[in-house]
Amino acid sequence: MFSKRYPTMKHRIAVYFRKCNLKITLSLVVIFFLYKWMNKLPRMPDAPVVSEVDAMDFFDNKLKGDGLNFTWAHATNSLEQLHNAQKAKVYGIEADVIFKNEGTSYQEQLPIMAHPPKLRSDLTLQMFLHETILGESLIKLDFKTLLSVGLSLQIINEVADNIKVPVWLNADILQGPGDAPPPSTPASSFINKLSSGFHFCTISLGWTTNTRHPVPYTWSNVYEMYTTIMSTGISKRKLTFPVAAAMLKNSIIQLKWLCEHFDSTLTVWQSSEDDHVDISELVYLRSKFPKDKIYYDLMPITMEKFRHVANNFDMLTQAHRTREEYSVDTTKWVLKVSNLHSSDLKVGEDVVWLSGPEAQLKSFRRVTTSKHMLIRGAVSFIAKNFAEQSYKSSLQIFVFGEDHLDNHPSGIRCSIDNSGRMIIASDHVEGSSLYLDKDAGASRSSCYHFELRISGYTVEFSASAPKFDCNVMQELHRPQSIKTELDSKGLLDPFYLIMRNGRSEGYAILEQLKIT
Repeated sequence: MFSKRYPTMKHRIAVYFRKCNLKITLSLVVIFFLYKWMNKLPRMPDAPVVSEVDAMDFFDNKLKGDGLNFTWAHATNSLEQLHNAQKAKVYGIEADVIFKNEGTSYQEQLPIMAHPPKLRSDLTLQMFLHETILGESLIKLDFKTLLSVGLSLQIINEVADNIKVPVWLNADILQGPGDAPPPSTPASSFINKLSSGFHFCTISLGWTTNTRHPVPYTWSNVYEMYTTIMSTGISKRKLTFPVAAAMLKNSIIQLKWLCEHFDSTLTVWQSSEDDHVDISELVYLRSKFPKDKIYYDLMPITMEKFRHVANNFDMLTQAHRTREEYSVDTTKWVLKVSNLHSSDLKVGEDVVWLSGPEAQLKSFRRVTTSKHMLIRGAVSFIAKNFAEQSYKSSLQIFVFGEDHLDNHPSGIRCSIDNSGRMIIASDHVEGSSLYLDKDAGASRSSCYHFELRISGYTVEFSASAPKFDCNVMQELHRPQSIKTELDSKGLLDPFYLIMRNGRSEGYAILEQLKIT
């Protein structure tokens, strides 16, 4: 029949293609209307990927590269507080995590958002995450004790693939200065739970504090944090260090040194209006750090005062200006470590740590005493082993000599150690057996200010424990001095200035140095 109606092959092919085109056209029409109908249905949001960017990158141009523009909702531990924070469109939402009724006989294995002494909340961690992980604000979880950390991390991990905002995990892992209490989340226990995973999170590591009696963060505090991070395998992770605004005075150089060693920021916090905050210290802090490396979680009144003067560096005090005048200019020195694998030299932007004879600081050019020379500085000592109560560490300054490859400089050695003992002696100087010593008195803070005056071949070395601030140079307070007239035989002039730590049990931290 088909062959009779379409007798030739040409006719048959033409009919076949007409039928195929009709089918294709009908199929396309069906697909088109089906597509239009499906697009009218409510769409589920695309599954976001886990955020691995920091807060500045996440908020892009909104913050203008300045942590001062970052706003916080603090202690967001109830549904009402959370909804208020979301309505306010703050950049960061901070909340505290404990077990329900933690520490009582009614304790439940249920992480909730609460800050002791409150032990109950209408907001569980699971609810908090459900409300925030698809939102527009960074979330910061502050673990008040170690008990809830393990289960909380499991809950976070279950929703990790759906998190599209930056996440900070915080705990006070080290005991702070003064009479701060011991940590309730020990360092190794907290970090070990994070070290093998949670790479999408910023780890926030702090010290316990007592802001009623604020004292500065010390070199020992930042060194303990440094060694903790280095020993637990998180040195390449994104970090932030929460620090009390009330404790910034005489702490800024120490905190800056710590941050320089990691991909890290500072988070400056104030828990209540009762915590006295010196606005000039906030301004000085801002002058020492890049603007995108500091976040401010301050009380509204403090924040308002600070915003008005944040970029007014005329607010800096004379102590701040002196601190800058005497900061160590590392561009004028050669930093030498004879053992290439040695970690004895820890250099900051304006401080130098010396440990043992292998690490030396050598002047870039030779100097001469044809005119008067004055070397003024400040040195702090800390033990390498925190448990070590009795250790020896000393700053040695060599003049009229030269450097040797065997780590034994020659010349006249002027030194002070952590007990306050001062020495002027000749080292490897032919025909000289000079040795003079004196006690400058022990410093409670293990810090000393020193002066070395050289006029011709007359050398006077003075030192004292500072009366007030260790890291701000001032006139020596009741100094002890050693003065001697040298025999020029065997001495070099001009010569390189050489500084090192003569003992290896502790660090000599050179934090102020000026030569005139």
